[in-house]
Amino acid sequence: MMKKWILGGLLMCLAYGAQSQSGWSVTPHVGMQVAVMQSNMVGFYVGATAQYRFGPVWALQMGAMYANGYESYGNGSHRAEHMLHFPIQVKAYVRKGWYWATGPQFHMPFASSTRWNDHKTTYTDVEGGVSWMIGTGYDFPCGLTVNVDYAYGSPVAFMSYIGGDRPSWSLIQIGFGWRFGKGK
Repeated sequence: MMKKWILGGLLMCLAYGAQSQSGWSVTPHVGMQVAVMQSNMVGFYVGATAQYRFGPVWALQMGAMYANGYESYGNGSHRAEHMLHFPIQVKAYVRKGWYWATGPQFHMPFASSTRWNDHKTTYTDVEGGVSWMIGTGYDFPCGLTVNVDYAYGSPVAFMSYIGGDRPSWSLIQIGFGWRFGKGK
């Protein structure tokens, strides 16, 4: 029964034409991320974005996201990282709700810990960094949004990383949100 309600709601969202009004909107987001560094770090992100839609095609979006990454090693140890992401994206709507986006994403790590298999935990302070994002997504007329973003850059400002020098990383973010406001 619940599947029918969800499917019905999604079909209703698709049935209406996308609005292309100018104006502000705010979107809470939640999603999953995978960072590819020395090994894969899987985690989640949660936050919000504010978008100003200039017309039917162009929009500017800025946001703040909290991300938590977790990486496990084969010897029983693991590492956790907590980071803030600040994306700034220019969006081009190419077809009724479907868009392409690009722009920088600034990173501000605020805690990182490693727990070894002998139960010793170490904490490391790390510096901020920047990456370049490219992504796509769809804004349903009812307010639901889905996005897939790929970021490539430096996780830390001066190319140093917790485990040694690492000049670059890749980050994939998949998420959804709900848009509120005039510029849907």
